[in-house]
Amino acid sequence: MPLRPTRLAPLSFLALASGLGLGCPGHHSHLSTADAPAKVQAARVWKNGSVLDSTQDPGALWEATGVAVSGADVYTVANRTVKDGITTIRVSKNGMDLPLHTTPGRSAEAYGLAAAGTGVFVAGCEFSGGTPDSPVPVAKVWENGAATTLSAGTRPARAYKVAVSGPDVYAAGYENTVSGTKAFDVAKVWKNGRLLYSLGGGGSESRALAVAVHGADVYAAGYAAPGANKVAMVWKNGHPLHTLSDGRFFAIAAGLAVAGPHVYACGFEYTGHSYVAKVWKDGQVLYTLTDGTRNAKAGEVAVAGAEVYAAGCEYGFGKSTAKVWKDGVALPAFTPENGRAGASAMAVSGTDLYVAGWETIGQ
Repeated sequence: MPLRPTRLAPLSFLALASGLGLGCPGHHSHLSTADAPAKVQAARVWKNGSVLDSTQDPGALWEATGVAVSGADVYTVANRTVKDGITTIRVSKNGMDLPLHTTPGRSAEAYGLAAAGTGVFVAGCEFSGGTPDSPVPVAKVWENGAATTLSAGTRPARAYKVAVSGPDVYAAGYENTVSGTKAFDVAKVWKNGRLLYSLGGGGSESRALAVAVHGADVYAAGYAAPGANKVAMVWKNGHPLHTLSDGRFFAIAAGLAVAGPHVYACGFEYTGHSYVAKVWKDGQVLYTLTDGTRNAKAGEVAVAGAEVYAAGCEYGFGKSTAKVWKDGVALPAFTPENGRAGASAMAVSGTDLYVAGWETIGQ
């Protein structure tokens, strides 16, 4: 029986949860009081397939959404959501908490992480815009715990990923706008807290979900929706570089990496009966990672030498499995095949592979 597309909680980022349907089911639905003692969702960081760090507490949903390696240090960022709906951010270095300043009593969510020199950078949002009765997310980047606000705060906005090049800090995301009677999201890239590019165009929806910098060039990946369906896109210096799907079905590019002259993206495309995870290279499909038997999504791509890694999840039939692929082939499972887990972020350092995500513990 064909798998029907569903609007699911986000992959790799708790609030792509604003309805993109980017992720594996199970990690963004609040636990009931009865379930909380028996079932806990933990934020996980795996190193070479083994658990390196785990954060959990009863009655809360945790998801690690970013991991970065700088020298001998491993940095992670995770979101914690409790039953009253409040989400808070935890940033850590080698398992020890680092400070991050948010408005007391307001939810904040983190979707991306970078580490460079002595700086630790987090991309996300805080629900401090709008009115007290109707708060909206405000796009932010935190550097060593101090926030830089990217959006005006009058319309919803989020920063999904952050990249650092020398003294410059780049973020990718979106800000909602209103034109006449129509409200829609516009993909954005910010540099050092100021708008660098608005992407998409034509009065239609777009979002930038990833950013990468190579030399003087700034790349973003995400989607535009000029027609009925979202089209997976890569932009370079504010202009379309690669259109990765033809618009017949829903498709999104969620991850991005640049290695030498080559531009890699990963994401997923609906085929008419299921979501299939993909990796693109220079605008062409490099790997179709899954066969469509189960839904699958790839949210992060990394290149190390000649090797291409992607991370995400495969789900269906009541299961959700964290997945990592190397050169198009799935690596051995590091989460229970009959459980619920997802991979949200990834970093490669030397011969070591770090994966951040979530796993449900208990029955």
